[in-house]
Amino acid sequence: MESHLQILVVDDEPLNLEILAEYIEDEGHIPICAEDGEEAWDILQSGEHNFSAVLLDRMMPGMDGLELLKRIKNEEQWKYIPVIMQTALSDKGSVDEGLQAGAYYYLTKPYDKATLLSIFNSALDDYATLNAKHASESEQPSSELTLPCKLSFQTLEEVNTLIEQIVTAYPEKPELRMGLSELMINAIEHGNLGISYEDKSRLNNEGKWAEEINNRLVQEQYKSLFAELCIERTDTNLKFHIKDQGNGFNWKDYLELSPERAFDSHGRGIAMANMVCFASIEYLGCGNEVIAIAEL
Repeated sequence: MESHLQILVVDDEPLNLEILAEYIEDEGHIPICAEDGEEAWDILQSGEHNFSAVLLDRMMPGMDGLELLKRIKNEEQWKYIPVIMQTALSDKGSVDEGLQAGAYYYLTKPYDKATLLSIFNSALDDYATLNAKHASESEQPSSELTLPCKLSFQTLEEVNTLIEQIVTAYPEKPELRMGLSELMINAIEHGNLGISYEDKSRLNNEGKWAEEINNRLVQEQYKSLFAELCIERTDTNLKFHIKDQGNGFNWKDYLELSPERAFDSHGRGIAMANMVCFASIEYLGCGNEVIAIAEL
């Protein structure tokens, strides 16, 4: 992850603000602090900073966190900046209200440093994927994308290569990078390799997710499994059909952001792909096939 990112930290408690700023500095980033919503809004409007995330307290006097969140998400230039909401209001109704306003990442007060950094780094990773710049000309895949086509993939590296090829062919659709990444990685980790939701939570907390994927890829029961990506184009859209060789999953629970998973370090990728990256996502059968449509 890129270091020295600017992070807006908003909290009306000076001690909390100091602690959060220290955590962010420990990660190699630059905290810009505000003691209330009005000050934070002024900082945003000044145009002096290029923020990669906002760490926002919900309960504040004057302009509270929810009002500031709505203002942020109503502005095109900040629409996709991840906002991590800190709150003591963990009931379903309050969390759902925040999700609907655009707070896709949550922290329940009180929380420890490890929990904060797990959610914080997940948000930064998602934002980096969504906003990744195209590969340089020398790094771009040499083969052109001829449609329709059927492509196979097994590893995270192959996912990245295929996505760069697609985004290079359609530079006007940079959001495809995040959307396809979520769906294709899901096909590998949960589909072919059988990594459960609980497994991934543990692996994320231990920092061993990528290591576990690479370990499973060479095991006898998994090493011959692959996933397929079929791409078709019409005058108005691109159709991506992804199929893995796994047993599927309960996909209905993941197409929308859920208050029950809002505090987890993962589990929002498919919903974000559905909301941000594609016109529609449709899972088939047991969930080992998905069709995603991107409008042109």
